[in-house]
Amino acid sequence: MTNMGTDFKAPAQRERRQWQKVQQLAQAGIRFFPASGTGTPGDRPATLAEVPAFLRRIHPPSAGQQELEREPSTKSPAPREGRLVQRGRFPHQTYELLADALHSGAALELFREGR
Repeated sequence: MTNMGTDFKAPAQRERRQWQKVQQLAQAGIRFFPASGTGTPGDRPATLAEVPAFLRRIHPPSAGQQELEREPSTKSPAPREGRLVQRGRFPHQTYELLADALHSGAALELFREGR
């Protein structure tokens, strides 16, 4: 049970999308109390589709969140698949990937198969 505020008006029980909207607003900490001076709770999203833009406006993402949401501008130059073979021992080892020698400073992504 959450106190949504004195100006909260519950949607009809059958209006599932409106209840989903209320749930998202409640989880974000949005409540319906009168704003000082106006006596109204201020603007709120009318539909479920408006909630993400509303929340971004009142709680802008941090610089870190923006960086995580940003599309990668370049693809990794690392080979995407193949077999890595080590020849020799430290400090004179060399590596080969699909029979191509990897030069010093080459990009390589390693993933270990999990069980």
